[in-house]
Amino acid sequence: MIIISLKSNKMKAITLYKNISGKYWILLGLLFLTFSCTDPDDLLDREDTGELTKEQVYSDIIFADRALNDLYRRTPNVEADRQNTMGRFSGDVFLQGGTVYGQPMINWSNAWTFNSGGWNASNCIFNSESWPGNEWMNVYEKNYQSIRAAWLFLENIENVPFNDEFGYGPEELEQKKGEAKFLLAFFHHELMKFFGGVTVVRQSLEGGEDVITAPRNTYDENVEFVVGLLDEASEVLPVQWPGSEHGRATKGAALALKSRVLLHAASPLFNDPQNPEDSPFRGQYDTDKWIRAAEAAAEVINMNQYQLHHDISTLFQTRNNSEMIFVRLQHLASWPSLQTFPPGLGLTFQNTGRNQGTYNILSQYKVIKDGQAYDQSDPESGWDIQDPYKNLDPRFYRDWIYNTARVRGVDVELYELGNNVSAADRAKNLTTNTCSYHIMMKFGNLEKDSEWSRDSQHNFMHLRYAEVLLNYAEAMNEAFGPESDALGAGLTAREAINEIRRRTTFPDREEHMGYTGGMPDVPAGFTKERMREEIHQERRVELNFEEHIFFDLRRWMEPVESQQTALWLVPTLHRDEDGNRYFEYKLEEFDRAFSEAWRLMPLHNEQIILNPALVQNPGWE
Repeated sequence: MIIISLKSNKMKAITLYKNISGKYWILLGLLFLTFSCTDPDDLLDREDTGELTKEQVYSDIIFADRALNDLYRRTPNVEADRQNTMGRFSGDVFLQGGTVYGQPMINWSNAWTFNSGGWNASNCIFNSESWPGNEWMNVYEKNYQSIRAAWLFLENIENVPFNDEFGYGPEELEQKKGEAKFLLAFFHHELMKFFGGVTVVRQSLEGGEDVITAPRNTYDENVEFVVGLLDEASEVLPVQWPGSEHGRATKGAALALKSRVLLHAASPLFNDPQNPEDSPFRGQYDTDKWIRAAEAAAEVINMNQYQLHHDISTLFQTRNNSEMIFVRLQHLASWPSLQTFPPGLGLTFQNTGRNQGTYNILSQYKVIKDGQAYDQSDPESGWDIQDPYKNLDPRFYRDWIYNTARVRGVDVELYELGNNVSAADRAKNLTTNTCSYHIMMKFGNLEKDSEWSRDSQHNFMHLRYAEVLLNYAEAMNEAFGPESDALGAGLTAREAINEIRRRTTFPDREEHMGYTGGMPDVPAGFTKERMREEIHQERRVELNFEEHIFFDLRRWMEPVESQQTALWLVPTLHRDEDGNRYFEYKLEEFDRAFSEAWRLMPLHNEQIILNPALVQNPGWE
């Protein structure tokens, strides 16, 4: 069942201001994330101009633009500008914290309950109101509300008169419809990632209905609906917006999202030879789906519009760079950096270090030795558990705070207390706010100098060029093998991966946390199967904590048992009889709940009861 909230037929208006050219603009300008409203009908904030009906809103381009801006606000708020509004789980925990590749620090975060299996189809965090905290947790309701808002815009925008003064004519009308179609596709694919094929909604359902009853569409029907919207959007959206409009959907954003949608559709979870029929749970089996996914990624590459940002240490700290394709812009903010650093690193804010890593993800960072890259488990790597941070992939030193790292001029000490430790050792230890001893700092601002100065860029990239290259590499390898350029894009799967590896340097800094240099290329000669392993590992590292691992491990059908044990790399400080300090490292195992049913999240049981036409996902019946 789809529950559609129809609380009001009114939209709230806002104060208008004149700019220096005499044109009227919406309060706070056209930066689309500088406002908040919580009800799907309250698209415009209340100010002293009173209330406007829907008809009044869509009689003026200023108000109609405000409704469009609200659609952008509805994209997932992964990195927000204040406390307790970021992450998919409570306690500011990212989605990866609900996998063996992440570890939430705060034990009251519902990520702990999720990982322990203490939930079911009636209170799953992604379909239920029963979990307190972030509004983004209820993926099912949030995205259907957003889909309705997008349809309201599309059904009414043509009523808005053209206005030469505001530069609004037929071309701008088509662009705005393209933006709304892109966002409609975005919201719909959010549902698909969590639940598989859902009920496709093709109108706003304004007629006073609180509920519609309809079956779920098949997965392939969902894919074709979303891809159709993105194709239409890509035909009318600009390649690039002027600087004042940075952050709006572009042609490249539509094509990049299309590449993601088709990559997921080609993957084993949704393209299974053992279950070849189209259904709500998976599509019809077709190996050519990999070719279609590769072609979609090649479209983005062939635009020649995007490049990998030259410096990985500043990639997430710049408001606009060549790698960004679709980004949720934020105000300058403090909290995303504050929640990264543990006390003792120059900031005194407590209860931080909230997103942490397990050895499951740390082990994915390769060892560099003699110009080659080796897995840590490869005896040729020389990796030593008693010296575990030596000569790793440069991205490791950007992404993690760990014992013995030097951060903000401080030698980090994160450890268990062992034999003969001193009072000074106890005082230096930062583990009061850590549990896995490895704190994710990928998005944090190392230059931050005060708690609440709101001086940091935290703009979450929903789509970036590195993902497109990874999508292309995966699809090309599955369709044609690692060394083929069968589509004529001038790039093989191996070469796409090597583009990403070659840029993993810190060129604007002499060193970054004690490390200089980059990653060696993937060598020639790999089989498709060996290259698949390499691509999967590269995605885990490059897209770490960017909302991909949660879905990748599912769509790749990683073995259930591989998701049931989280490993911690635990340092323990000892002193010998002469008082000399030394560390001992060991791996500790922790159980995590995961089953075959967890490949897809369940629909809420109440939805199934109220709408018998719906079918529950496998294993949740």
